[in-house]
Amino acid sequence: MRIHRIRLHNYRGVVDRVVEPDPTGVTVVEGPNEIGKSSLAEALDLILENLDDTKKQAVRRVQPVDRDVGPEVEVDLELGPYRFSFSKRFLKRPETLLRITAPKPENYTGREAHERVQRILAEGLDSDLWKALRVLQDRGVDQACLAHAASLTQALDRAAGGEVAGERDHGIFEAVRAEYCAYFTETGHPKKLRTDAAMAVQEAQCEVSGLERELRAVEELVDRAASLERRVVELKQRVLEADSIKAAREKEVSQIAQQEEKLALLRLKSTQAAEAAQRRLQESKARQELVGRVRQAATQVAELRQREAGTRAAFEQATAALDTASMALEKAEKEAGDARSQADIGAKDEQYHRDRLDLELLGERRQRIESWRAEREQAQETLDRTKVDDQLLEQLRKANGELVRLGAQLEAGSPRLRITALAELAFDLGPAARALRAGESFEETVGERTSVRIPGVAEVEVIAGTSLNELVTSRDKAQARLRCLLDQAGIEGLEEAEHSRLARRDAEQKVEAADRAIEQDLRDLTVEEMLGRIARLESRVESYPATRAATMPMPVDLDAARTARQRAEERREQADSGLRAQRARHEAASRQFREILAVDERTRFEVAFHTKLVAEHEHALGIARNHRVDSQLARDLEQAQDAVALAESAWETAQQALRGEDPDRVRHLASNAQNACARLARELRQSEDELNAALANLELLGAKGLYDALEDARARLEHALGRRRQVDARAAAASLLYETMKRERDAARRAYAAPLRAKILELGRYLYDPTFDVELDDRLAIIQRTSGGLTLPFESLSVGAKEQLGLIVRLACSLLVDPADGVPLIFDDTLGHTDPERLEGMGALLSHAGEHCQIIILTCSPNRFQHIGAARAIRLVAGEGGTVV
Repeated sequence: MRIHRIRLHNYRGVVDRVVEPDPTGVTVVEGPNEIGKSSLAEALDLILENLDDTKKQAVRRVQPVDRDVGPEVEVDLELGPYRFSFSKRFLKRPETLLRITAPKPENYTGREAHERVQRILAEGLDSDLWKALRVLQDRGVDQACLAHAASLTQALDRAAGGEVAGERDHGIFEAVRAEYCAYFTETGHPKKLRTDAAMAVQEAQCEVSGLERELRAVEELVDRAASLERRVVELKQRVLEADSIKAAREKEVSQIAQQEEKLALLRLKSTQAAEAAQRRLQESKARQELVGRVRQAATQVAELRQREAGTRAAFEQATAALDTASMALEKAEKEAGDARSQADIGAKDEQYHRDRLDLELLGERRQRIESWRAEREQAQETLDRTKVDDQLLEQLRKANGELVRLGAQLEAGSPRLRITALAELAFDLGPAARALRAGESFEETVGERTSVRIPGVAEVEVIAGTSLNELVTSRDKAQARLRCLLDQAGIEGLEEAEHSRLARRDAEQKVEAADRAIEQDLRDLTVEEMLGRIARLESRVESYPATRAATMPMPVDLDAARTARQRAEERREQADSGLRAQRARHEAASRQFREILAVDERTRFEVAFHTKLVAEHEHALGIARNHRVDSQLARDLEQAQDAVALAESAWETAQQALRGEDPDRVRHLASNAQNACARLARELRQSEDELNAALANLELLGAKGLYDALEDARARLEHALGRRRQVDARAAAASLLYETMKRERDAARRAYAAPLRAKILELGRYLYDPTFDVELDDRLAIIQRTSGGLTLPFESLSVGAKEQLGLIVRLACSLLVDPADGVPLIFDDTLGHTDPERLEGMGALLSHAGEHCQIIILTCSPNRFQHIGAARAIRLVAGEGGTVV
């Protein structure tokens, strides 16, 4: 897979940004913290793994906290034969678009687009290798988990000379692993669901973070200007250092060139001596061959004259035999032609009856398909009329439950009025008049406002509190929500919605059953292909009787036609067998005639040719001996061979000396130093331009007065933190089977760890001394390292050494895997613990690996990667897509 373009829009704090890494080579994406570098790697997982209508917390976290918009991600990818552009918008007006440009144009939207991309990824992407070779900021440069990478497994199998594991082997293990992953995360922890309170905490944290970022904008710009001033000074010093390194490397290259010129001169002398010796050897061989040819040609002339006398009688006998065979062949050809004509008619008669039978069977299939189509159309009409699906029914149930809950809360929380008459009492409760006898009581729930008037005595008004008014408002909203959903579904109540959903589900089942039946009857045909086949059969069945030859009667049915055809075939085979035998006899006679004729002509020609050849060879031999006698020729050959041995010995000695200097490494380091100088010069110019722009923009920025909003957001966050709860869920049914198969699979990996170790040692020479060595366990992880003659366990190494080995292993895997199965290498915030000397070697190593694969480096410290001579830098600036350096 190759990444050609990534675009983020309304993603966390990024308004709009486009990054276009090189498809092959090293791309360094640099910028300050919180500028959105890590979001690039996160967005790739988000768009490839989630539907646009998902409500997962991972998707909600990337929504901007200061704008009511949906985050958008767009990527341009190349995977195997496919080149496509894929985009999604989440949460607000969800949307998915897919445009495939190769191997052929295709366009999809919605869930169909997501599923098409999933099929492309399943076909060409090793997802385990993709996850294993990345280095994300929150994980550090740990050892790559290579146990499940099928592409690496196959590459190591090929490199080790073993049998590549088949799709079935990987399929069984991946099925078990998929079952395991349904219950456990990649790290072995149980998966868990977060409550609404936890979601509220995260949303509040995002809101607080966003407000704090806005308040820090002015301070960050000031810090940026100061940082740029320091960077300009630092870059000037680094340019001087890089120039010094470049001069030293160029001197080493010049020395290597001088040694290579000396070696080329020795090679030329050796070649010239060998050519002279070869000429002497060829002259000696030519002399010996010429003497032999004279002797051989004289012998052949004598033999040919004896053979010429015996060829004439054989020629006359062969001529008579050929005439007899020609007449017999003509008769056999006529008999075979008649038999083939009858066999052709029999085959056509049999095909005619087969067409009639096929036409009858296809007619029955067409009738069944038409019946299923009619039933499907009826079920589809029911689906079109019924609007209540599972989602709408669930919304109706929630709305009705909310209404019932609010009614109960309103009933429980409303105040009650109780009146007890001490004597006969008449009073007005609102517009209604009431009367009580002595000792009687009256009780009633009070609404928002209720008045009680005792004529001539008192008037009492009972007013509900604010919380009760809020409950009444909430209940009214819930009633309106329920009514809106019922109107949307075109029904009157929840019970009718349940019946409507059952009717829709029954219609869906009928549609599916009809589709399956139609597909079963069609088999490998479409409706149009079936109708076309029926039309062609009808045409052939109707036209054949009229065009049939009348040399033999028409069979009554298929069995009779098959019998007649078989008999005609037998007669044809007998005639063909006789014809073949006669042709063989004719061919034998003809061949014998041609052979005897050729022998006679060739014999006469050879006699004349070899007589002339004897004279020519004797003349040539005389001329050669006049030029140099045989003894002098032997002495010249011996002297030339001695000169070749001396020249070859001098060349071998010079070549061994040059090989010890390792010319390829010297030239690569010189080229890398030259590229680094050019890159630092570009960075210096860019930094100076950015400093001038930052100073000019300082006057335009200021605080927005968001302190009150920030205090409110912090208060909401504290409230949400107080209510947060976590609910854990466990499942371990698949653990035993997965761990057992994984243990057996890891045992098999030990057999092909050697190719990976060899590639690690090859890359390690860029950083370590010649004693560098590693030992791998059955999970292809490093368990110990040897350097400087000292062997240490991996866990005892420094953080920097672990970091370097982690990157070397990932680069080795990428170089071993077939390019068609390869994945991009994404390194986020790496080499933070590597010393300056090894940073140079690491830069050369990354530059070398970039010649074969795509490497994307995300960093806030670009000076760590200044030694990657062939790198392409993209600097991220707030509010901009990315500046190419």
